Amino acid sequence: MARSSTSFRPKWKLGNTSVIRVPKALAPAVLRFAHDLDQNSEPTTITESMNATEKLAELKNLQAQADAVRQELAIRQPGTVTFLASCGTLTDDELVVEADGFGGAKTSIVEGNYPVDYVTKFERSFHSEAEAEEAAGEVAFKGVSPTQVLGDPA
Repeated sequence: MARSSTSFRPKWKLGNTSVIRVPKALAPAVLRFAHDLDQNSEPTTITESMNATEKLAELKNLQAQADAVRQELAIRQPGTVTFLASCGTLTDDELVVEADGFGGAKTSIVEGNYPVDYVTKFERSFHSEAEAEEAAGEVAFKGVSPTQVLGDPA
């Protein structure tokens, strides 16, 4: 039996509704967010209204998007070691270049058991991974002073 228009109370304060298509994983969070907006209260952010499973699904989705952008831009994941070389036979120092995940990288000279237990002696950030690797190559293979390339000791 159909309801009469006089007995039906709409669920939405803002009036007429429409049907939209959203990914199933996001549907509960989108609906909660829409209800927050409709109640005219301070809307929560999408992630505040998600449960842990939904947040993990969203995190995986965002990571996949970030990975795709990095691949398109030919840059490496944060923390990826792009260059590792010994500073010589008379020292335990190693040259390390580590990507920052945004196209830049950090060149360091470290002493000890890298990456587990070490002390950073020199460190400099570069705007590009290529610049950081070139600086490391100058010190490792051309004999240029670390101070000249990386600046004063850390």
